[in-house]
Amino acid sequence: MRLLLALTAAAAASCGGVPSPSSSPASAPAPGGDLPAPAIRGPAGQIHLRTLDGRPTTLAAYGSRVTVVALWATYCRPCLDELPYVEALHEMYRGRPDVSVITVNLDDTSEPSMRAEVRAVLEHLAIDDTPCLLGGAPVMERLTYRDQAGQPRMALPLLVVVDPAFRLHRQIGFRRGVPRDVYLAEKSALVEAALRGDEPDD
Repeated sequence: MRLLLALTAAAAASCGGVPSPSSSPASAPAPGGDLPAPAIRGPAGQIHLRTLDGRPTTLAAYGSRVTVVALWATYCRPCLDELPYVEALHEMYRGRPDVSVITVNLDDTSEPSMRAEVRAVLEHLAIDDTPCLLGGAPVMERLTYRDQAGQPRMALPLLVVVDPAFRLHRQIGFRRGVPRDVYLAEKSALVEAALRGDEPDD
């Protein structure tokens, strides 16, 4: 089955419904300044994924002090529009050991043909440097907004900045035609807030 059943309603400017705000995880930066060790490298990041060439990996393997995760799918047009901007964000933080930028694909890539399609999309969009991980449904469930009943709200595209305490700074949707410098300013503001240990807005 090519598409994840839970996400087949995804469409329009964001491929899904508008989410309700969620509460932040209980853990917080230690008082006095120093942030805790990056939680994404601990148990919270032990989500099993695969690389484009099929090798098993985890979210933690790609984590830094702050990790930017862009969730996308081949059937989500706004996701495809955003990917080149994510590539630019990755380039912006290249060489920064405290920030990593990755993409996580949500298609059902259990079949080689679908993995080839994901690779072809990335090649067509010239996404050459940003790591892309496959099998992202558990990542989506872990990082997305939740409603008041605690149910995940599946909506794409979703960009999540994970801070050292595994608090989630999130932005959903993509404004087609937004100037690249405006996009980069918006996302880098999330990254800098996460690096400072600011509370997420949502």
